[in-house]
Amino acid sequence: TTTSKVLILDSDAGLKKEVFDVWSLPDTHLMESSGGQNAIRILSQGDISVLFLSTDFLTIDNLDILTLAREQNPGIEIFILATMRDTAKAEAAVQQGAHSFLVKPVNVKLLESLARKALSRSVSRRNVRELREHVLEDVLGSSLAMKKILKTLLKVAPTDSTLLISGESGTGKEFVANIIHSLSQRNEEHFV
Repeated sequence: TTTSKVLILDSDAGLKKEVFDVWSLPDTHLMESSGGQNAIRILSQGDISVLFLSTDFLTIDNLDILTLAREQNPGIEIFILATMRDTAKAEAAVQQGAHSFLVKPVNVKLLESLARKALSRSVSRRNVRELREHVLEDVLGSSLAMKKILKTLLKVAPTDSTLLISGESGTGKEFVANIIHSLSQRNEEHFV
């Protein structure tokens, strides 16, 4: 099993001490930061799985931390820690892609539970992605041209970009479109 990194980005030293004293989730490496360049450096390393982010640090040195975290840490789940007066900021962060928000004071066991579920979802997504890649390789074959197509499909499918698939009749355009749909973030929606 691999160790997953969980980062708490908050200036509340009491909260962080309590989390470090009580945290018992196996296979996790708990990290903390009080903002600034240290937080940016940790997030830029790109291997954080779960982020507990205070509303005070949604922006650091004019950097949008939600965007930075998601760009540098694919699959990261972000939970916002807010005070009662900052719930509007927290709701806006959820609209921007954070998973959900909690109002302080927070229970450490709840943080552990959220992290456990997030890590479980992450493992499931990784397993599904690996399975799809193997199945696609079997279906598409192992020629260099087909591997190049597969690599492109895996890169573009999760994006929101508009794609144009062209080719002569019978070359597999609809087949490729179906693969893109099944790998996309909208695979629960109807394929039209």
